[in-house]
Amino acid sequence: MTLDSLLQIDILGILILTMILFNYKKTTKSDIFGSLFLLLLLVTMFAQIFDILSNFANGRTEWYFYIINYVSVTSIYMSNLFPTTIWLLIVIYEVRKNKNELIKIIKRIIPVFVVLCLLIISSPFTSIMFKISKSNNYERNSSFIFFTVLNITLTIVTLFYLNRDKLFLSKKQYLVLSLFAFPAVIGGAVQSVSGDYVTLWTGVSISCLILFMYIQTTLNDKDHITGLDTQCSLINNINELIADNTIFTLVIYELKDTNYTDIDKLRLFANSIKNVHPIGLIIARVNTCSFGVVTTSIDTQFVKKSFISLEQTLKENKLEIEYTTKSVLNNNQFSTYESIIESMK
Repeated sequence: MTLDSLLQIDILGILILTMILFNYKKTTKSDIFGSLFLLLLLVTMFAQIFDILSNFANGRTEWYFYIINYVSVTSIYMSNLFPTTIWLLIVIYEVRKNKNELIKIIKRIIPVFVVLCLLIISSPFTSIMFKISKSNNYERNSSFIFFTVLNITLTIVTLFYLNRDKLFLSKKQYLVLSLFAFPAVIGGAVQSVSGDYVTLWTGVSISCLILFMYIQTTLNDKDHITGLDTQCSLINNINELIADNTIFTLVIYELKDTNYTDIDKLRLFANSIKNVHPIGLIIARVNTCSFGVVTTSIDTQFVKKSFISLEQTLKENKLEIEYTTKSVLNNNQFSTYESIIESMK
């Protein structure tokens, strides 16, 4: 493949990612899904930029071209570790909606990443992953196959999680999360056969576009398990109320000893909350076992009565569910959703 063709492919990917970046906005700083998605976008964009620089510097013998080639090739190799790993993390978070569980998984992955990054950085001196000759020509060796095997393994693990937990996803979620990474997988498989093909990062760019379209079409979707609004809807509504200087009360219910597999428990509790908060502006599932209710009532007695009504409802239905509650009145002293949540800690 000629240099002109390689440049055109990389530029196409960069244009796709630039369009997404200009049109994508995270709801809050704590938007885990959004953070993972943005990380994938940025890693992919920089990988394609470094790919262009590497092709430009390859074979040129001036000392600064050696540095450009080294930095570019090592960066591209390290970037190879991200697409399927982030896909796995996105799937796990979308199913379980548990930030702490995701952090535990990331902590297990980081040591492996550190070891691989050290091997990659030292490769020009050890030739473990690739070689850069004295004439500044990049050559990959058989260790490149390791990345292909690693990505295939992560893909299989991700598909296993998806199929095992598809009960906890809507059909739209399951379909998109199953298919959005396949352009990247196919591109990586083709590129693993021959370095003459530069298809991996174009595939990742297309995957990002698919995921972006999915995010845009699910902003107003209901939670698949409980039928309540999603955390995204809750955040957007609260930020609108703050912007309009509307006084409101936010109540957070946190279930104890509950995880994402306790579907019946989550649905029963969600229905109970709807019954005792009939005038709530929005009732949403915040994460795995947390629910948020926003009401414009500023009567503290109303909130207390709601707690009592919920207890009575649970007893009448013989539901033994332990939970904690937190509430806060926003009387124009908070500027964002984040600041409200921080005040509850």
